Amino acid sequence: MAWFSEAYLDFFMELAPNNQKAWFDANRHIYQEKVRKPFLAFTQALIDELGKRDARLVQPAAACLFRINRDIRFSKNKEPYKLHMAAAISVNGKKDAAGRLGLYFQFSPEAIMFAGGAYAPDKMELKRIRDHIADHPAKFEKAISDESFRKRYGGIQGDKNKRLTESEHKAAAEMQPLMYNKQFYYMAQYEDAMPLLKDNLLEWTLAHYDDALPVANYFEQALTQL
Repeated sequence: MAWFSEAYLDFFMELAPNNQKAWFDANRHIYQEKVRKPFLAFTQALIDELGKRDARLVQPAAACLFRINRDIRFSKNKEPYKLHMAAAISVNGKKDAAGRLGLYFQFSPEAIMFAGGAYAPDKMELKRIRDHIADHPAKFEKAISDESFRKRYGGIQGDKNKRLTESEHKAAAEMQPLMYNKQFYYMAQYEDAMPLLKDNLLEWTLAHYDDALPVANYFEQALTQL
C-alpha cells in the first residue's frame, strides 16, 4: 500500500511560489486531506511498528508532528509555511533535542531525510555524552563503526567546540576527535521523493531506525546514566 500520492508532492510544489496565508487558506482542504492526513497515518503506523521494538516510543502520532507553520519571528525569510512535513518519534517526544532513542523524518518533493542522535543537547546532556565516551571509548568506536550504520548514515555529524575544559575530555580527545563535538547527530538524505510513492516506504523507514540502533543505544546509555 502506498502511503502518499502525487497530490502530496503537488501541494508543496504549488505552495512554493504561493507561500502566503491567502493561498494556503484557499487550499487548506487539500492540505488536510492529501498532506496532513496521510502523513499522520504513516506516522501512526511507524509508531505502532516501533512500539514492538521499544514500548517507550508509543505515543499519539499527532504529538510527534511538527507544525507546517514556520517561526518567522527572528527570520529574514517571512514566508509563513514550510515546504515539507516532519515528525520526530522519541522517548521524550518531538521536543527531545538530546535525541533519546528515536527517529526524525522529513518528506518534501525535493528530498527525504532521516536523522537521529543528539542534535541540541543542553550543557548537562553534552557532559554526560562526553563522559560516557571518555569512560567507554571502545564501545563508542564499535557503535559508530557498525557496518550498517556507516553504510546508511556515513558517521556522526555536528558542530564542534574549539577547546575542551575538562582534563579527562582532553585526554580522550587525543584518541577520539569526536569528543570536540557539541552535537552528535546522524543523517541520511535522499534527493529523490519517489520512494514516498512506493509500497515499501514503511519498511524502508524502519530500516533507518534499525541501522542506527548501535549508536542510538550508546547515546541512550550516556543520557540515562546517573
